[in-house]
Amino acid sequence: MEKTFDVSARLGRRDWLKGCAAGALCLGGGSAFAQRNPGDYSVVLLGDTHYDAHPATTYHSHYDNDRKAEWLWRVQRAEFMRNGDMWAERCPRLLKASAACLPGDARFVLQLGDLVQGDCDDQPTHKRMLDDAMQLMKRAYSGNLPFVVVEGNHDIRGDGARAAYHEWSNATMGRELNQTVASTTFSFRQGPDAWVVADFNCPDPALINRLVDETEGARHLFLVSHGPLLFSDTGSFRWSLLGAAKYDEARRALIAKLMRRRAIVLAGHTHMIDFKRVKSSEGELTQFITSAVWTNEEMAFAKPRYTDPKGFGLLNGPKLTDAKARADFRVCLGEVAKDLVEYWFAYAAGHATLAVSDRSVTASFYPGDARTPSQKFELASGKA
Repeated sequence: MEKTFDVSARLGRRDWLKGCAAGALCLGGGSAFAQRNPGDYSVVLLGDTHYDAHPATTYHSHYDNDRKAEWLWRVQRAEFMRNGDMWAERCPRLLKASAACLPGDARFVLQLGDLVQGDCDDQPTHKRMLDDAMQLMKRAYSGNLPFVVVEGNHDIRGDGARAAYHEWSNATMGRELNQTVASTTFSFRQGPDAWVVADFNCPDPALINRLVDETEGARHLFLVSHGPLLFSDTGSFRWSLLGAAKYDEARRALIAKLMRRRAIVLAGHTHMIDFKRVKSSEGELTQFITSAVWTNEEMAFAKPRYTDPKGFGLLNGPKLTDAKARADFRVCLGEVAKDLVEYWFAYAAGHATLAVSDRSVTASFYPGDARTPSQKFELASGKA
C-alpha cells in the first residue's frame, strides 16, 4: 500500500506521478479495492443531506432561542421540522436506493457538505450529530466504503460548531482516507486521478492553488466544494467558493487554471440539480451540483426547468429589486454566461454516481429513491 502523506506538505510532481503509476489510493487498500482495471472506478455522490431527527430536542436541546432574532428563530425551527420529516422516511429510502444502485467498482462515497443541520449550540452534541449522521450513512453501504465529506455552512453552524467540526473532520477524514488531514482544505488520490477538497466557508486561495498545482500530471482533476465555483442562478449567488468580491481576481484566475486542466467541479449548497459546461480559449470546465434535500415527493421527478444556456440567469435575476444587486448579478452571472455552452437545471433531489475512466467521467442522477437514472451528464471525455 502506498505510504500516507501530510496534505499540508508539498507533494512534488515526481512523487505525484510515482503515486499515479502505482495506481493506489490512500484509502486503506486491501482486496475490497481490487479491480481488473484500476483506472476505471465509480464514486457514490450525495449532495446536501441536512441530517436531523424528531423530536427537535434530539440535537437541539441547547439551542438558544434568546440569542437569536425572531425571524431567524422561525426559519431555523422550520428547518428542524423539515429535516426531521425528511429523515423520518424519505431520506432513509433515498439511502437504501443509493446502496441498491452501488456500482461494483465503487471506491468511496463523497458527501458534498451540509452533512448535518447543525444549530446544536453545544460542542459535544454537535460532534454526536456528525457521528450519528456519518455512521448511519456508512451503514447504508455496509460500512465497506470510505466516506469523504466536505465542509458545508450547516456543518459549522451554532455556538462552538466550527471548532467542533474541524476537530471531528480532521480526525475522521484522516481515518477514512488513511492519511494525515490537517485542514478542511485537503487533497487525496484515487489511482491516476486527483481530488482537491476546498473549504468554501473560509477559503484559502493560496492553499487551493498549491494543492491544484501539486496534481500536475493527473489524469482527471476534481475540485470538490460545498459552494459552487461557477456562479449559480440563485438570490445568494455570491455565497459560493471564492464568491465574495474580495476574491474576484483569485476566483477568475482559479477558473482559468482549472479550464486549462479540463477539470471537474462537484458541489452542493443550492438544493438544486445544476450542470454547466464552459469553454473558452483557456480550455474547458464542467460543474455538477446535486442535492439530497428531499422536502416533498414532487422533488423526486427531475423535470428540467432549463436545458439551454439561454435560460441561465432567468430564474432569479427578475426577482432582485435592489438596483445594485441587479447590477452585481448581471456582472457575476455574465462571468459564466460568456463561456457557457451547456446548461441543465432542475428543482429536484436524489442520489448520484460518477463513472470514471480514461474515456470519460459521467454523472448519473437518480431522483428521490429511484433505481434507474433519469439523467446522465458527461463531465469529461477523453484523457484530461
